Amino acid sequence: NVVITEKRYNAAYVAANVSGFEELAASVINYTPEWAAGLSDVPAETIRRIAREFSGGCPALIPIHKREAIQSHPGGFELARACLSLMAITGQIERRGGIMLPRTGGLNWVGPAAQAPEMKVTERIDGGHLFPLAVKQPLVGPGLYQSVADMILADEPYPVKVAIVYGQSLQSMPNPQKWVQALSKLDYVININIYPDDMATVADLVLPEHVYLERYEISPRQTNARYMQIALAEPMIEPLYDTKDLGEIKHLIAQQLGLDQYLTPIGKAILDYRIAPSGMNFDTALANGGLITGSKEFVPKPLDKLNTESGKIQLSSPKLQEWGYSPVPFFDESWVLHPQNTDEFHLVTSRPPVHRHVKTHNMRWLNEIMPEGFIFINATRAAALGITDGDNIEVSTEFGAGQARAKLTQGIRPDTLCILHGFGQQSPFLQLVKKPGLNDGDIMPAWPKEKNIELKDPTGACLDCYMVVKVRKVG
Repeated sequence: NVVITEKRYNAAYVAANVSGFEELAASVINYTPEWAAGLSDVPAETIRRIAREFSGGCPALIPIHKREAIQSHPGGFELARACLSLMAITGQIERRGGIMLPRTGGLNWVGPAAQAPEMKVTERIDGGHLFPLAVKQPLVGPGLYQSVADMILADEPYPVKVAIVYGQSLQSMPNPQKWVQALSKLDYVININIYPDDMATVADLVLPEHVYLERYEISPRQTNARYMQIALAEPMIEPLYDTKDLGEIKHLIAQQLGLDQYLTPIGKAILDYRIAPSGMNFDTALANGGLITGSKEFVPKPLDKLNTESGKIQLSSPKLQEWGYSPVPFFDESWVLHPQNTDEFHLVTSRPPVHRHVKTHNMRWLNEIMPEGFIFINATRAAALGITDGDNIEVSTEFGAGQARAKLTQGIRPDTLCILHGFGQQSPFLQLVKKPGLNDGDIMPAWPKEKNIELKDPTGACLDCYMVVKVRKVG
């Protein structure tokens, strides 16, 4: 609103690279700094100052990560669109210090040996087919993991007999108790894993995978790269025990089903073929340092030949409008939850730098540094509740409850708690996890797909922090 009404946008950049500016400008008229100040605790003049600084001509960037706290609430998609729109109208896309399109060239694409037959049933067990921005084709897209358990239990849209789980722990899921119930209903559960976590304990068969130090990999940089960067990995040790690479595991399963011709080929020859545009084979590239790059000079990509209806950056989306959604970003005040009582808080989660998600808590040297998870609470609010540093506290919602020790700090909003993710593991095979802390999923909702439809969300995002939590001291 400030950038547009004060004409602080980059008019030449917008004219050359942007479509839908007029529609966006009309839509933000009522979103004034005073309106925003009434919903938040940020004064209107602070909002104006930041808007003017952001649009002052210097490089400016709003980092958008898949796991920002606001994207765990209604309107997360709209916030991401608003951030991108602000960067677009101020000319911050495809410039040094701004946001950049992916630069992942230099690799050959490898397809399957045979085209899979057309699917007779295209509805997905996660409901992803109902959300056009989540799933564009039946077998493409990350999907809606929060809906899977409900749909398995309801046999919707069809009964499921077998699950193959890779890269996900029960700690990855909101409401894991419901997941256990759903997985228990299946005839067979296969878990591909390197770690005897909670998911492994509910599987009928665990197929052990190589760890990353035992395998070859090609890893192109995806985000904000000024030039092409492709990193190669080689095994540092021979594989220990009876394990296999993920690609080989999938091929062996597919062979038993007579379907391996529909999978991407694997093997050393494929690695050579993928990096062939560099003029080297895999071994030569490793000998040259294992990093393939292009020219390091920053050359902006053209923004008038994009894969959109206009070929430009689109601030207003005809496709979303065609699907029945708002073509421009919007905000609905009903999305905002309001804790009412002194023991009620908003919730965010975080990943501690010591651990990687839920995969490292049983490593002795990392466990010694951080053996348990804490709940961060504002020191002033904690004092009002009679909570001191290190006290055991219970956090509860309508979906569940759990306990952990309180860590007092003034570095968090008074109305917000922060739970460290990855703790609360129950597997008996994890001998070092003696002070588990709270599994954040135990108190989170697994909102069904109908909630996203009600909120007019085209992405089907998991709204796992959309709740008010209660806190009380235990003991």
